[in-house]
Amino acid sequence: ELIIIKIIGIKIIWTVHNIKNHENKNLALDRIYSLTVAKLANAMIAHCHIAKKEIVKKFSVKNTDKIFVVPHGNYIEAYDNKIGKLNARKILGLQDSSMVFLFLGTIRAYKGVFELIDQFSQLNSDKSNNIQLVIAGRIYDDSQEITDTLKEKIAKDPRIKFFPGFIPDDEVQVYMNACDVVIFPYRDILTSGAVILAMSFGRACIAPCKGCIGEVLDEQGAFLYQIDDKKGLMKAMNSAIEKQHELLSMGQYNFKLAQQYNWDYIAQMTADVYRHCL
Repeated sequence: ELIIIKIIGIKIIWTVHNIKNHENKNLALDRIYSLTVAKLANAMIAHCHIAKKEIVKKFSVKNTDKIFVVPHGNYIEAYDNKIGKLNARKILGLQDSSMVFLFLGTIRAYKGVFELIDQFSQLNSDKSNNIQLVIAGRIYDDSQEITDTLKEKIAKDPRIKFFPGFIPDDEVQVYMNACDVVIFPYRDILTSGAVILAMSFGRACIAPCKGCIGEVLDEQGAFLYQIDDKKGLMKAMNSAIEKQHELLSMGQYNFKLAQQYNWDYIAQMTADVYRHCL
């Protein structure tokens, strides 16, 4: 269909969110399809400069001028954000005085939730007794294997609370405002709208320095670690525990960064890409 569209003169613009599918299914076919779309596209949109470099490398794009960098827009005022921390914690049954880590979103293998639980459970220092981990979201494809493994791991640590199922838009504020830090334990990542969401709620973050994350976040608002460091996530959580008094200001810093990615600005940049193709 894309070939026919191209032949009859319709322009093709591809916003590249991922280099490959998250579940690593049918990778050979996936790659053939991606290479074909990359070749046919009149323009491609990447959400950061690192992503542009990855696209050029993975898809063998010779005309790099057709790849445009347009940041991911923020979520400020896209979700309700009226509830305070104490009320949010009361709803979720969390202690007022605890330091709360949050993983929010669809639970998929590449997001590293199992690794998060394993490394969180190893936080056994004196300061870690007053911490809690909230995991909230639906399990991708209703995988029974993931469900069983997740419940088994969570049952071993009473500090972990699991809220399964899809989180409605009006409840996102409850989880975001109840936590102190949002964690992104990804095994691999190119672009993350979830990071922008956390920043839009003014939350400090823990994430691997991979893909666009390294361009969007910095050490003033996040605890970044190398994705190939097997203990990197645990080190980042320990650093967050040690710097609890800085988490609020780190979140405020992230909110200011997120304000830069307003949709008027993003829309103008996107429109420029489309005008370029006319």
